[in-house]
Amino acid sequence: LPSSGVPIMQSCETMYDPARAQGAVMRLGFAMDEDRMVVSVAEGRIETRRGEVEVAEVVVRAPPPVVAAAVYGKVPLAALEGEGAMRIDGDRDVFTRFIDFFHLPEKAG
Repeated sequence: LPSSGVPIMQSCETMYDPARAQGAVMRLGFAMDEDRMVVSVAEGRIETRRGEVEVAEVVVRAPPPVVAAAVYGKVPLAALEGEGAMRIDGDRDVFTRFIDFFHLPEKAG
């Protein structure tokens, strides 16, 4: 599992489905251990960069494997928060919608 936030942000750029993000305009902050990343979605595009998370509508505070569990594993946010593994500050609906922009391909039989 990734220990840095950078691979997760790179995978977000790769796995992003613009069709699912139609009309979305959002900025999310991810505080993953020492990494601070800002993700912007607008005009069907996604952009990730290091930056101050305070500029975002929602800030997700969790270690990189927990962020991956939410985004790719679709682990319910309430479960991650209940375990103390994740904290969401700001508009959690933005993060919930963001998660739907990423779906792993079906496993080959």
